[in-house]
Amino acid sequence: MTVVQTAPILIVDSSRILYIGPVDEVAMHKAMVPVFGAGIDREFELSFEHEKRSCRAEIVAANVRRAVRAFGSRLAVMPIDPVLIASDIQSTDDAISALQKLALGYEKGSWDALAKACGLAETRSEYPHHLLYATELIVASVDENVPAADIATSVGLSISRLEHLFQTHIGTTMRSYRLWRRLRVVVMVLQKGGSITDAAVCAGFFDAAHFSNAFKRTFGVTPSSIFSPDLRIHLVAHDDLNL
Repeated sequence: MTVVQTAPILIVDSSRILYIGPVDEVAMHKAMVPVFGAGIDREFELSFEHEKRSCRAEIVAANVRRAVRAFGSRLAVMPIDPVLIASDIQSTDDAISALQKLALGYEKGSWDALAKACGLAETRSEYPHHLLYATELIVASVDENVPAADIATSVGLSISRLEHLFQTHIGTTMRSYRLWRRLRVVVMVLQKGGSITDAAVCAGFFDAAHFSNAFKRTFGVTPSSIFSPDLRIHLVAHDDLNL
């Protein structure tokens, strides 16, 4: 099979951050949201605490420790807003086909096809309305350090009850969910030429180190290893979204 080598690409919409590029090894880490991973050119190795297996594509739940080996081949890594997770991967072949096209550059049809192949859906209607309202408030104030108590009060719940809803239905904490939403803001600033420090502050992180720690929790690598000079960044316009 002929492999077309392209510069790494980062595609971001309101709910997903897709990175495609060569990856060797990623040390054991635990993501704050579910993460879809796929080998563009070959299978990759996924290691958990007590299991190791080769796979072509898989979605790993939030807060599950894992390590990755892709042997220098191209890997697709896509953290996903947990409110979108509806089912398992519907078609590995369709996902790989969409990813091979997206590696060349963003294209709406392939972006939509990837969402469908991964079993993503619009915001889950069965989620409690208090929880959905809380996620909307977090998104609306993502660059601010609004106290969790204020968000809980706004939706009419205690902090403990709201945290319970996050853990039960979304599988992560309210704090982790807000950190995840801030990553998109960082990418927007970087795309406009800002520094990592500028991006971190604009997104509501305390400093670049705070951002770096959150980023490493999600991707398992440091920001500098992803945001290389040859990285192509594409922000998906709101009107282009069609999950």
